[in-house]
Amino acid sequence: MRPSDLVYWKILVVAIALQVIPVYAQVDFDESGVENFIPPVEMLAPPDGISEIQPKKEKSVTKLERKRRKHAVFLERSSDTVRGTSSNRKVMFSAADVSGETHVSFILNGKEFRYVYGALDFKEGKRELISVELIPDSPDHNTKNKRDQYLLGLLSLELRRDLRRFDPLEFGILSSLNSLTGWIPQDEPFGKINLHEVDQDGEEEGAEVGATEQSYRKGGKENNIRKHSADEIVSLCGERGNSRSVTFDDKKGKVYRRKVIVGDPASECLGRCGAGCVQNGQPFKMRQYTDACLVHDVCAGNLGRNRGPCSDEMDHAEDDYHLAANCAFNVVGKWRITYDWDCDGAPLVTTVKYYPDHRFLVLSDAPGVGGRWELDNNKVIRTYDAGRASGIKYTGTIRDSNMKTKGTMSTPSGRVGCFTDVYLTTHPG
Repeated sequence: MRPSDLVYWKILVVAIALQVIPVYAQVDFDESGVENFIPPVEMLAPPDGISEIQPKKEKSVTKLERKRRKHAVFLERSSDTVRGTSSNRKVMFSAADVSGETHVSFILNGKEFRYVYGALDFKEGKRELISVELIPDSPDHNTKNKRDQYLLGLLSLELRRDLRRFDPLEFGILSSLNSLTGWIPQDEPFGKINLHEVDQDGEEEGAEVGATEQSYRKGGKENNIRKHSADEIVSLCGERGNSRSVTFDDKKGKVYRRKVIVGDPASECLGRCGAGCVQNGQPFKMRQYTDACLVHDVCAGNLGRNRGPCSDEMDHAEDDYHLAANCAFNVVGKWRITYDWDCDGAPLVTTVKYYPDHRFLVLSDAPGVGGRWELDNNKVIRTYDAGRASGIKYTGTIRDSNMKTKGTMSTPSGRVGCFTDVYLTTHPG
C-alpha cells in the first residue's frame, strides 16, 4: 500500500467515525465562561406553520458541523448597545445601558419581552433582575405561545457561541433568553413582574415582611412582587431528603395540603428553583432549594399548571429563582453506578446507598459490601473496606446539577477503570 493510500483510508475512517458521535444535551460552562459541550436543538417539534425553519438534526460535534450552524445577525455591537435579529429575521433582540441599568428586549409575533437588570457580572455570578414584562400589541398577544418558544429556542442556539459572557450587555441577552425559555410558562398570560419595587418617596419597601409570614409580598393588579431581602428567602438546602408539609390554594380559595420529600430526584427534585432537576443552558449552576419554590412545585404538580391556579405561587418563587444562593452538593441517598474496569467498553451496573454517617452500602451486584465516603465540595470519594473489594477507591467529580458523578476507580494492585453515578433518590432509608 502506498503512503498516499494509507492517508486516504485514515481520513475516510475518521470522517465516518465523526458522523456517529452523539450530541450531548447538557450544556456546561467552565470558570472562564467557555462552553464544554455543544447544545442540541431543545425544541423537539416546531409548532404548526413554521416547519420551513426547522433546523437539520445535529449528528456530530466536529468543527465542520459548528461552521454549518446558523448564526444570528448583529446590526450593532458596542459597549453601549447590542442589537440584531435571528438568522430567519423573525426575532429582534437588543440590549442597552440605560442610566446604569441593562435593558434587554426580544420582539417577535406582535409582542415584546423586556428584562431590566441592575447588576450583571458573569465572572462574579451577579444577576440582579429588577423586572420582567410582556408588552403585547393587542390583548390577544399577552402570552408566550408555542411559536414564540420555538423561535426563542432557535435564537438561543444561534447566539450561544457568539455572545461574550464577560460583556454585561451580551451576558444580559443570554441570561434573559435562558429565563424566557426556561422559566416563563407557555400559554399563560402575564403583564409585568417587579422584583425591586420602590414607593412614592423613592425608598425601597417590603423590609418589614419576614419569613414568618410568606417569603414574598404581592403587589397590585399588575401582579407585581417586591424584592426579597437576604433573610426572606427561606432556604431548604438542609432539608433535601426530608419530608415537609406544604400548603397552597387555587384561585377559588380552596386550600390543599401535601407532604412531600424535598429535593428527591425520583420526584423531579421538588423545591428546586427551576424546571425539574437540571437547568440546561443556564450560565449559573443552579442548586437552589427554597420554601417558595417548593410550594410552587407542589401546586403545579397537583393542579397541573405552572400558572393559572398556581400564578401567585409562581410569582412568589420568581425572585428565589434569581436571588437564592446555591446549596452545597449532596450525596445522601441512592445512586445507580455504571462501572467499567480497564475502560474497555464492558460496563457493569450496581446500586449504592450513601448514609448520613458517611457509610455506603452496595445493594446489588455485591450486596452487603460497603465502606466509607467523603465529600469535598464537588469531589466525592468512596473507599471499600470489606471482602475482596477492600481497598478499591472511586474518585469522582459531581456535575453542577448534582445529578451525575463521573470519575475513575483503582485497586491496591494498580488496576484502573471508569465509572458514572446517577442520582436516583435522596431517601437513605
